[in-house]
Amino acid sequence: MGSVIHMSELRAAREEQLRLTALRLFPWDEMDRVCRRRLSPFYGGLSEQKRVILLEMTYRLAYEAFLSGMRNSLKTKKRIRPSEEQISVEVRRLVREVKGEFGGGARWIGEGGTLEFLLMTVAEEWFGKGTQVKVPRS
Repeated sequence: MGSVIHMSELRAAREEQLRLTALRLFPWDEMDRVCRRRLSPFYGGLSEQKRVILLEMTYRLAYEAFLSGMRNSLKTKKRIRPSEEQISVEVRRLVREVKGEFGGGARWIGEGGTLEFLLMTVAEEWFGKGTQVKVPRS
């Protein structure tokens, strides 16, 4: 007899596989250089705790944006880059989501400030890198 296939289980397994692939393909060395080059100018006025939060948030955001770009590339058959508006909406969502995960610890970043702009720039850049990855289809 046949068995019942639960679509939610298949989706969860596919998502987990994609996350693992993103972890494996993520260019960690390049991200280290990006953090040194872009974040270090902001370190002067930050406490050690805030530096760690900013660094963790930036890595998390870059990875999530990279993963989101990979997801997007799987959805488009001809690897057409999404519109600037689509990217902007996704980037704002990712920044909000990651800042929310850090709760009150990230409140000092503020809305529309220099650090938030930096985070949005990083997210947009890494989303684009994710769209360029050739994701093996399972």
